[in-house]
Amino acid sequence: TRFKPDLEVNGDDRVYLQLGGVCYQSTVFLNGIEVGGHTGAYGYFTIDVTDAIKYDRPNILAVYARTGKASSPIKGLTTDSLPVWNAVPAIGQAAYLYAKPQVSIADTSVVPSCEDGTIALTVTLRNASDAETQVSLGASIRENGNSLVIDSEKTTVTVPVGESFHRISLEVKNF
Repeated sequence: TRFKPDLEVNGDDRVYLQLGGVCYQSTVFLNGIEVGGHTGAYGYFTIDVTDAIKYDRPNILAVYARTGKASSPIKGLTTDSLPVWNAVPAIGQAAYLYAKPQVSIADTSVVPSCEDGTIALTVTLRNASDAETQVSLGASIRENGNSLVIDSEKTTVTVPVGESFHRISLEVKNF
């Protein structure tokens, strides 16, 4: 696929490509450079393509997708053990291109506890820079996007290079 990026990139932002539903094992190339890959069938995966993307000309995106053969299993699966709809390499979802700052939220997890009236948040932060940095981290929960229900104290956390996990605990009042 050929494309010219139509997104706003500020300063040191990183550019990510998100693909989904690539069945089953994939290798992704952008402008002839291998930028990443994934093993799976339905989920989304994200690849940092900052160093491979071009803004002054069309880009060429190639996704090599393959499934296992009966004689060479991939992660223990073969074409005999895959459901019929997974036996053919395919891309089942749209591809998205977006920019994020050097330090950004990569993922979140929310776990409520009915035993003690708390909500545990785990925030995965991605630091794509070459040095650890500090950021302010906090959380709030709103009802229907309007009135504030719960608000945490903001705290300063150190974010090492790569991905790191940070926990925030919220207490539900009058539980």
